[in-house]
Amino acid sequence: ARARPKLTGEAAYQVYRIGEVKRRRQAKFRDQNAAIAAGEKAREKDLMARMIRDPALALAKGHVEWNKRYWGALKLRRASNSRELTPDETRKVGCIDFYRDMWSSAHEQQFPREAADPRKPAAGYTVILDGERRPAGYEILTNTGGVIKKYRSRKYSTPHLRMRHKFHDMVMRSRGAERAVRPEATGGYKGESSGINS
Repeated sequence: ARARPKLTGEAAYQVYRIGEVKRRRQAKFRDQNAAIAAGEKAREKDLMARMIRDPALALAKGHVEWNKRYWGALKLRRASNSRELTPDETRKVGCIDFYRDMWSSAHEQQFPREAADPRKPAAGYTVILDGERRPAGYEILTNTGGVIKKYRSRKYSTPHLRMRHKFHDMVMRSRGAERAVRPEATGGYKGESSGINS
């Protein structure tokens, strides 16, 4: 590869100016982002100190973070029976309910529940919708189940066959685990038929 010619004079100054402008712009954005982050941290600290259940804060940290904090506080509460807790640990134990609420709030926001399907039975009984008709079941809606399958294995068609195949599979597995007993060969030792693993 050829070496780049060294810039001199006006060209070198232009390159320097472009780099300087770029560095200043980056520093400005870095300072702005740091100020925003500091403001967010101060707000977050204030909400945590007053234990205000803020959904935005819950979502910002994520349900995994709140889960860790909740279980950490729970472990500390259990440990308080055997040892004295520090003031910081005591504060964490006092926040258990707050952590649990934030955890559930974050989880609900990250994984919203879908609306219930009116065609499915609710509370264990058949729901009669408008028009006095029973809703179609899952098997009918998806066109599966019953005898309408294209191919059904006969392997498990009766309990007798199921147990027979189950036993056969277990025998096949055990063959790989241990060798079968072989009668002693007459005429002295002639080596191993399968070789020796050293």
